[in-house]
Amino acid sequence: MTAQNTLGVQGVVELPPDFVAKQFDSVLSDIGTQAAKTGMLSSVPLVQIVSQKLREHQLRQVVVDPVMVAKVAILCYARRPGRRWWKLCCHLPWL
Repeated sequence: MTAQNTLGVQGVVELPPDFVAKQFDSVLSDIGTQAAKTGMLSSVPLVQIVSQKLREHQLRQVVVDPVMVAKVAILCYARRPGRRWWKLCCHLPWL
């Protein structure tokens, strides 16, 4: 989650994976969806839960937007999970 405006990014906070999972389940059990877009997935646990929930809810239309560096050059990945993200998700039929 970022705190930002048109002048830049003032702060970045990583959401707990269990909260992200609850958000997936909350929205998709209510209104459903035809497509989804990822944002900053700043840790391996977040990548894992998003990958799990995409499979669980059988989302097929997915835009992967990793957000590795913000416009003001703040590095968003503390632990750089990019390579692991690819290994976790590349076998999914929607990629």
